[in-house]
Amino acid sequence: MKRGGQEIYVGPLGRYSCHLIKYFESLPGVSKIKEAYNPATWMLEVTAASQEMTLGVDFADLYKNSDLYKRNKALITELSTSCYKGSAF
Repeated sequence: MKRGGQEIYVGPLGRYSCHLIKYFESLPGVSKIKEAYNPATWMLEVTAASQEMTLGVDFADLYKNSDLYKRNKALITELSTSCYKGSAF
């Protein structure tokens, strides 16, 4: 999340945060993580408000337009509707 509560990544971290790293490194202008660097520190640095201004991006908008976001929304819809199919409510 970024300041204001906007989501910028909702997904699996993976071993050694590999999924989080892959997601952010795929975004235009985001610098690659250095070997043996702490992924949490790197993520906070590359997604800082100052970086958004420098890159001219909004990480929340990038997330909302990502395939990951679309998959998450589809999964939420599927899970929230499937539990009522067999119930007698």
